[in-house]
Amino acid sequence: MTLPQKAMEVSHYDKAPGHWIFAQMGKRVLRPGGKELTQALIKNLHIQSSDNIIEFAPGLGYTANLALQHHPSTYIGVDADSEAVTRLTKKMGGSNRRFVNGNAGKVDLVEGRATKLYGEAMLTMHADHRKTEIIREAIACWNLEGCMPFTNWG
Repeated sequence: MTLPQKAMEVSHYDKAPGHWIFAQMGKRVLRPGGKELTQALIKNLHIQSSDNIIEFAPGLGYTANLALQHHPSTYIGVDADSEAVTRLTKKMGGSNRRFVNGNAGKVDLVEGRATKLYGEAMLTMHADHRKTEIIREAIACWNLEGCMPFTNWG
């Protein structure tokens, strides 16, 4: 995956998110288990054309791209980084797929919408009280009959 140069720029390393620093150095999959775990996650979700998917923190779009190859009914990626949302919208947006700028702890989407909701390596970046907020919001956005995996350590 090639990123636009602007997405790769880090002007203040002391304030930059760690994943952007790693991305500038060429690292594209920043999660426990690497690409293999991500591919297994998407494979085991058994995404179908009837699924409504929500992804928390799609970031560079690697997992979103894998999920979208299964042609779900809808896909919504929620990311706190507005530049990532803009870049992903240009690259992968469409009539049934969108990327929104938002906080995973307060998504403001229709409750009970997602048949599949997932996030990768994002909870580890938050304090315990934020993890609780994010998990509560995930449950509120999920229809309780589908699948809600998160890949995290710590």
